[in-house]
Amino acid sequence: NYDYVVDGNLKSPYKDSWTVGFEQELPWSVRVGLSHTQWEGRDQLRTTLTTDLSELPPGVTVDPAATAAIILDTKGKSDYTDVKLSIRKPFSHRFELIGSYTRSRVRGYSSDDFGLENRGDARALKFTRLAYDRPDIVNLSAFGNLPLGLELTGILRYESGRLYSPMTVVGGQSIIDQSIGDRNSERMPPVRSLDLSFSKRFEMGRSQMK
Repeated sequence: NYDYVVDGNLKSPYKDSWTVGFEQELPWSVRVGLSHTQWEGRDQLRTTLTTDLSELPPGVTVDPAATAAIILDTKGKSDYTDVKLSIRKPFSHRFELIGSYTRSRVRGYSSDDFGLENRGDARALKFTRLAYDRPDIVNLSAFGNLPLGLELTGILRYESGRLYSPMTVVGGQSIIDQSIGDRNSERMPPVRSLDLSFSKRFEMGRSQMK
């Protein structure tokens, strides 16, 4: 029998974010940009599970028939940092190439990433990289403004694979397989995608339809 309890007062989550960067024009109309972004999230929601009711926070009561408890609190934290390099090169007013590379890291401990964790396991509250951490992202895009109002766009994207925890089933429950690694210690293969768009513009007085 499960009961739900709240550890302290639940707060509204928030993030402090800032970005700084610059762009420099080089010969042959090449523009190079460099930026740095960072944010910190606090009061993030956490959800943990315990089957040992002696682990409940002081002053918290549960249903007398309960044998386990799901504990909610807003003591989670997260942070993100990245460095982005971008290059833009027009080859006339009809064609342009844009490329960027982003190196990033995102960490935290919050339920939106790890789900229901065993509160008795120290790893449940460990501050580590989150599942959507993708340290390397490359974007290459080309835009062509063709005659007759035609436009052609292509985007090639490379992303590091998502992280995941190696799991095993013990006693009917899924737990982290410590013989393989820790939480979010494994990474999926990288993801590559190619998007192509072909369109035509129609001038309609002061309006434009595509």
